[in-house]
Amino acid sequence: MEDRGDTEYRKKLDCLLQVLLKRLADKAKTRGLRATPSGIREGIGFSYETPYIIAYGLSERGLIDPERCLITEAGEVLLDKIIETAKEIKRYSLFPELDRGKLLGALLYAFYDWIDEHRSSEDYLRYVEEIVERIKRVEKKYPEKFKILAVLLPRAGYEDRYTPLMLIDSIEKID
Repeated sequence: MEDRGDTEYRKKLDCLLQVLLKRLADKAKTRGLRATPSGIREGIGFSYETPYIIAYGLSERGLIDPERCLITEAGEVLLDKIIETAKEIKRYSLFPELDRGKLLGALLYAFYDWIDEHRSSEDYLRYVEEIVERIKRVEKKYPEKFKILAVLLPRAGYEDRYTPLMLIDSIEKID
């Protein structure tokens, strides 16, 4: 027999993930990107539990309100940064035009704090902003390297302490 607490925990995780996926899809549509919650989920990481880990982690950092199961103001900022970056890299990312949001999911995965260094929403958003600014800098300064970044950023594995900032550093060093 299943523990009632375990069932409630799973329901809460499901709610956190669903609100995250739905809100990101809805926001993306208003910004001209085609996205569905299921498409976004398909783009998140490389295992079944990864989307749940991200939803839980975002709630722990204050980007999703776990009690009301709503995206917070800080969470809205994160989603805007993901959409902004998707629009920036989409033409070079080699994701199909009708990816249903997989690129958005891949960027949500990439921007997540897998090294667990940014515990507050403010600190985490500063980290994301640094990634976004570095991406823009590469695009402006190194257009050919930006094309490589656009392909690799949403495809790299970040769960083993590798970060988008490390990827950007590596790409900037390419001769």
